[in-house]
Parts: sequence; structure tokens; C-alpha cells
Amino acid sequence: MGLLPPVIAFFVASAVCLLIVVWQMAKHEDLIKALMGLVTVVYAFLWGWQNARRIEVGSYSLAAVMTFWSWCLGAGFTYWAIMGDKV
Repeated sequence: MGLLPPVIAFFVASAVCLLIVVWQMAKHEDLIKALMGLVTVVYAFLWGWQNARRIEVGSYSLAAVMTFWSWCLGAGFTYWAIMGDKV
């Protein structure tokens, strides 16, 4: 089994962060941009960093969500690369 559970956990956490950013896009922009962010993911990631300082998500800033998302993506892809074809 090895590193598969952490990889799955990091990508699930990344998906949750994506949904948080898409929700904020729908609130602060329009629904078309939010759907485009959901489909292309990169657009949501870039939008999230561009608006990280001005948007609050509950008691956190969007910058905290984006930092967590970046770390989860980095760790997930790193562990996935270490696993190689061992899945």
C-alpha cells in the first residue's frame, strides 16, 4: 500500500480547496467564471491567488486556503512521483 493513502488524502484536500475557491468565485464573480474554474482548475488556482488578500473565507483569508492548497498539490504530486508505477 505504501504512499497511496497519503496521496489520496492530499488530493482529496486539494479538491476541497478547489470547491472553496469555486464557491468564492461564484459569490464574488459570476456563475460562468465559477463553472470555468471548476472545469479547468488552473483558472480557479490563478484566480484564488489573485484575490487571496481581499477575500475572507469564514475566519480565514483566501490566502490561507490557497497556501494550504498549494502545499497539498505539491505534496500529492511529490508522493505520487516517488511511488512511480508501484500502484
